[in-house]
Amino acid sequence: MSSFVSDPRAATTTAVGPPEIAGHELVIIDSVTIDGRVIHFPRPLAGLTEYSAAAKAEADAEKLRPKLTEDLDERGNVPFQPNTPLVFEMRSAAATTVTAAMTGLEAYANHHLSRFETEPGSGVINVAGEHRDLRELRNLPINERYKDVLPTLLGKAKPTSEPWWPTLRRVQGLAALQRHSVYDPQERKGLDGKRSLAERIYTGEYRGAASMMLAAFEHFSRGWVSPDRLEGLNDPTTFAL
Repeated sequence: MSSFVSDPRAATTTAVGPPEIAGHELVIIDSVTIDGRVIHFPRPLAGLTEYSAAAKAEADAEKLRPKLTEDLDERGNVPFQPNTPLVFEMRSAAATTVTAAMTGLEAYANHHLSRFETEPGSGVINVAGEHRDLRELRNLPINERYKDVLPTLLGKAKPTSEPWWPTLRRVQGLAALQRHSVYDPQERKGLDGKRSLAERIYTGEYRGAASMMLAAFEHFSRGWVSPDRLEGLNDPTTFAL
C-alpha cells in the first residue's frame, strides 16, 4: 500500500461533527468504477486542471509565435511560411489555450452554482429570492454567469469594470470560433474588428488567458489559488492581461 501524497491542488473541506474529526482538513474525492472496482480519487480544485493546461499552452504558443515570420519563402509576391510543423504546433497551443481557459471558467462557475442548491440533488437554486433551474443557469453564456449570477450568489461586485474582463470576453469569443471551426473573417462581441480566426491567433489575441483565469477566481474567491497551489502548478506565464 502506497502512503498518501498530499497536494495543494486537490479540493478539500473542513470536517464538522464528532470532536475526533471536527476541524480536520479532508480531501474531497471522486468515486469511480474501473473494471468492476470502486476507486476513490482526490478531486482537483475546480478550474485548476484547466488553468494548468491553459498556462502551459499559452507559454508554448508564445515561444513559437515569433518564429512564424522567420525563414519565410519570399520568392513569390506574398511570403510563405514553409515550416508546416511550426504552424501546426503553434495553432494547437493557441487553440488549447482558449478552449482550456473557457472550460476552467465553466468548471469554477458551475462548482459554485451547485453549492447553492436549495436541497442536494434538487436542481433548484435560490438566486436573490428567486428559484432558478440549475441546468438553465449552467447553460447561460459564461459572461452572463460571471456578470450576473456569481456576483449575486457570492456577494461580490460585478466584474465588468475589472481589467481582466475584456480578456475574458476576447478569449470567450476566440474559443467559440475555435470550437465551431469558424475560419472566415467574423465580427463578434468581445473581439476587435472583422478578422479571421487564423489572423487573430497569429497576432496573439489568446494572450493573457491564463492570467485572466487567476484574476477571475481571485475576484470571487480570494485565495482560491493560494501561493502554494500556484507553486504546485508550476505557473509558466507572466503575460499581462
